[in-house]
This record gives sequence, structure tokens and C-alpha cells, in this order.
Amino acid sequence: PMLTPTASLPAVTLIGDYIFRVCFIDSFQGEVMAQFARSDLSAKTAGIFINANEDYSQELARYFETAFLTAGGKVIWKGNYVGSAVDFKETIAAAAASGVNVFFLPGYSRDAGLLLKQSRKMGIATTFLGGDGWGAQISEYADGAQNGCYYSTHWHPDADNAKSRALLKHYHQKYPHAEVNDIRIPLTYDAVMLAADAIRRSDSSNCGKVRSALADTAAFEGATGPISFNADGDPLNKQAAIIKWEGRQQVFVKLVQP
Repeated sequence: PMLTPTASLPAVTLIGDYIFRVCFIDSFQGEVMAQFARSDLSAKTAGIFINANEDYSQELARYFETAFLTAGGKVIWKGNYVGSAVDFKETIAAAAASGVNVFFLPGYSRDAGLLLKQSRKMGIATTFLGGDGWGAQISEYADGAQNGCYYSTHWHPDADNAKSRALLKHYHQKYPHAEVNDIRIPLTYDAVMLAADAIRRSDSSNCGKVRSALADTAAFEGATGPISFNADGDPLNKQAAIIKWEGRQQVFVKLVQP
């Protein structure tokens, strides 16, 4: 069995019936951010920056666009960029002329942060939205330009539950001067604890029996929320947290249920 903490591309678990994940999938977070843009930010138009080198960026952009259109919005600009680049001025200049209400930037922390920083320097004041690829690390590259922007992620300490509190307690006991500011920490914690739980329930080291125990998981309480699996090995009803950057601080906005 394979149990991934962070692979959010929907196709991953479809490769075989021994593959599971503890994170939500990109189709869900694309819809979450599209609905947030329409309902909470009252955005009528959107532009999308797409990393031409990454399946993650392309797929998440596609899901956001579909959901935004379904919610009654209009996507009136899309532009590609190369993730390894450090200068995005041509793409940014085209985006600036679009006059959209929000930009969706589904990239990882480095390219998204650098593009966001250059966008602000070029005078774009429009709100940017992102996905879980941003993470806390985007601040290292955006250098403050992320202020006022939002992104979706899998967990925040203010989205309180008992297992989350237990994780924070044990983590701070072991690392007293460190913060849990990387989403891979609670997701990996949940993956390891869930794997251990399945092995205990199967009372076996046989791969097939452990796989069956994983598939039968029902309402496992994780730090990132309760986990039960559908037939594809994806968690059912996994919630998403929406975070706002205020300066260099991440502020919890709300949880969104499927």
C-alpha cells in the first residue's frame, strides 16, 4: 500500500487500488477558491496565471476556471509562464491590461512568490488567490507582496480539534522553539498515524490485509480532520482552510466543507 500525505492531483490514486491519500484533491480546492472569489470577494471577473511546466498548476487552474464559470463569473484572461523563470514582466503586463477583479495563481511557493512580488512592483494591486502550493514558504520569495492575498490549504492551528492540539503539544515538546508552519507536518503526521492504525486493525504485515484495513477506514480522527476513504482511496468530506496573508502573518479565515 501507498499512503501519500500531499499528492493532490486527482489522477494519482486512479493508477491502482493500493494507493491512498490523506489530503484533499485539486478539484475540490479549485472549487473552494472559485466559490470564495465569487461569494466572499464578490469577484465577477478573474484572470489566471498558469505555470506551463507543471501539471499541478495546469490542473488546478482548470478546476478553478470551471467552478468560477459555473458560479456565474467570467474568466477574461489567462497567461502562461515558465516556472524556472525569474522575470515575468511580459505576462504580468498582459495581465495588468485585463482589468479583472481577482487573479488566481496556482503555483508553488518559489514561482508564485516571485511573480507576485514583480506584479506588485509593476503596479498591480489586484487581490491574488492561490492553492496549497503557496504554503508559508511563499513569504520567502514574495517579500511582503503576499499581503492581502488568500490561499487554500489543508490545516491551520486555529481550526481547532483534539488531534491537532495533540500534534502541536508533542511537536513543541520536541522542538520548543519551532513553529508548525509547514503543511507537510500535520499531513505526514496523519499519514503515519493512519498507516499505524490500519496495521493494528489488520493485525498483520500482509500487504493485502493492510490495504483492506486502509480501505475500511471510517472516521479516523486526524490533525487535519476526520478521514474516511472512497473507492478510489481519496478521503471523503475533507475540509479546506482558507488563509489570508496580513503582512507576514497567516490569518485563518474559515473552513470550507465539501
